Amino acid sequence: MSRFDPLKNRWKSPYLYLGIILLLAFFIRFSFLLEFRPTVFFNASLMKGMDQRTFNNWANNIVENPWTGDGKVFYMAPGYPYFVAGIYKMFGSSNYFAVAFIQILLDTLLCLLLFFLGKWLFNKRVGLLAAFFAAFYRPSIFYSVPLLSDSLILFLNIFTIFIIYWALREKDYKRWILVGLVLGLAALVKPTILLFLPFLLIGLLVYPPTQAIPHKWGGKEGGGGNPFLSWVIVILLTIIVISPVTIRNYKLSGRFTPICSNGPVNYKIGNCLDSIGLFMYPKKPLASVFSGIFWKLQGKKFMFFFNSYEWPQNLNIYLLSKITRTLRFPLFGFGLLVPLGVLGLFLALNKRSLLLFFFTLCNILWVIAFFVTSRYRLPAVGCLILFAAFFIDWLFSKIRERKPIPAVIALFLLLILFPFVNNWKGGKIGSVALKNFVFLTYKNVNSDIAEGNLLLALKRAKSLISLLPTSPLGHQILATVHFNLKEFDLAQKEAEITLRYDPEAQGAKKILSLLKNNEKNNGKN
Repeated sequence: MSRFDPLKNRWKSPYLYLGIILLLAFFIRFSFLLEFRPTVFFNASLMKGMDQRTFNNWANNIVENPWTGDGKVFYMAPGYPYFVAGIYKMFGSSNYFAVAFIQILLDTLLCLLLFFLGKWLFNKRVGLLAAFFAAFYRPSIFYSVPLLSDSLILFLNIFTIFIIYWALREKDYKRWILVGLVLGLAALVKPTILLFLPFLLIGLLVYPPTQAIPHKWGGKEGGGGNPFLSWVIVILLTIIVISPVTIRNYKLSGRFTPICSNGPVNYKIGNCLDSIGLFMYPKKPLASVFSGIFWKLQGKKFMFFFNSYEWPQNLNIYLLSKITRTLRFPLFGFGLLVPLGVLGLFLALNKRSLLLFFFTLCNILWVIAFFVTSRYRLPAVGCLILFAAFFIDWLFSKIRERKPIPAVIALFLLLILFPFVNNWKGGKIGSVALKNFVFLTYKNVNSDIAEGNLLLALKRAKSLISLLPTSPLGHQILATVHFNLKEFDLAQKEAEITLRYDPEAQGAKKILSLLKNNEKNNGKN
């Protein structure tokens, strides 16, 4: 009787396990969506000053005017707003749930893409491990639900490198047309992917010739073809995809703006003399690339990038972990997968994996070149997940082969990398995120009360108090909800607690005054 070993395909297929991984990936994201939906971070229309509201308003403008939108040159890349607008057109205006559900499907499909990349480049074990890591990577789950572009950026980035390797598997020039189309779409969502184009040519030139480029264009049978021609096809198709946006921007402004205009702004955020390397609008001029200050700042951003802390922008993953259960599951984090991925990045380096190596480096370097946030790191981590899976497989293969020296050296390097990446000792949520949470709760609860959704308002108010039990505004919000629910004793209790923390809280005083008047009127009756 043959031994049960699905990974070696003796009598079971690894696709059974892949199917289980994909189902789990979908359900854990859907579980987070159900928890995220009643939070104050779901209604993008109330999130003034944040990207969620910008994308929502932008998408609604596109639905009304698909060509001109708001009539201005695109400030940010327009791919995601058009993606959201398409969903709004099909499922209704501001249908955040539909957007989140489709993003969840794409994020689940991402696990499938990583499986095939791992399988093609290494083996089925690596593919399954990569899919498993991606399925339970906490930031990926987190960003798959909000009305933010990062989930789509991650998917299209991985889809781009996937489609490149798919094209290399068959000697058919038509596949390179598809590569250009996908790369163009990815550029419309995040233009920085275009930095990979010169590295794509290098990778094609060194790729094993028996597996490389279409032989129909002058190459010998089975010996590859002309990598320059494939590269040119990719560039031409990418330009064709981008050109409607370029033409639209030129017609509206008379200026040549290929995709969007915020590139210089983002560069200034991370490279001015008073930049901190994170998201903060600086006031001083740009640092010269020939100055020590500039390179010191790049080093600072390098350290930020390879730190396990999830640098927030618009949303704080640690805050959401406090008010939802799904994110508190024992999931994979940056601090575990990235050290494994960095070692795997160099151990796996060969002619076949060079394109993925370059693609990973480009996704790391563009973040460091601008400024660091958790959101921007996702495409790089998506690539490093593949190398992390390779490292685990490589390590066990050395143990099986009884080659302890390479394994011991790798583990020693891992022991050095882990404390380097996992060295955050400060607070994780921060005052800015807490203030935004209080402000959004106030706006959402008022909206809920106006719409008659009092139980939802109560849930949101209690969520705020659970995280900030000494917040005077939080207790005042809860007092307001209880008052509207006609739970007057609880309303009085919360109003009194509010005044204990803030004796000048006018809202709490008003509630107590109304309660006193009610008592008088009831007494007269």
